[in-house]
Amino acid sequence: MRRLATILNGLALLISIAATIYLLNAPLYHGSETSCIGNECETIETTQTLVEANGLRVVYQLIVVTLVSSLPFLAAFARPAAQRLVTWGSALLLLAYSIAGAFTVGLAFMPSALLLVIAAIFTSFIRKDTDLQDAKAANDM
Repeated sequence: MRRLATILNGLALLISIAATIYLLNAPLYHGSETSCIGNECETIETTQTLVEANGLRVVYQLIVVTLVSSLPFLAAFARPAAQRLVTWGSALLLLAYSIAGAFTVGLAFMPSALLLVIAAIFTSFIRKDTDLQDAKAANDM
């Protein structure tokens, strides 16, 4: 179960990184301007990326979201109890962010959030004996 949770955490991280790269580079804002002089009208189509439209604060926000999604993958190398806590915390934070920002950038992170929720469920099934074995191994050293 622990290995499967780690794989899901890694996939969630990769999807989060892909969503961040997409959101930073894709022309998400489209517009058009029409100017008329006499009987002749000219329409100019314009596009902007998220950063061009909203500034650098968007980059920081997306980096923080990606860092939150990376925590469970990093916690996979910690004790199972810590892995459970970090995975559930990150999953709930990312899910809340995805729901709150559903009409903007939140939907791009929804697949990552759902993978983290599934990984958190799998971490709940990691046997409690594993925690005791890890504690015993640490004391024996």
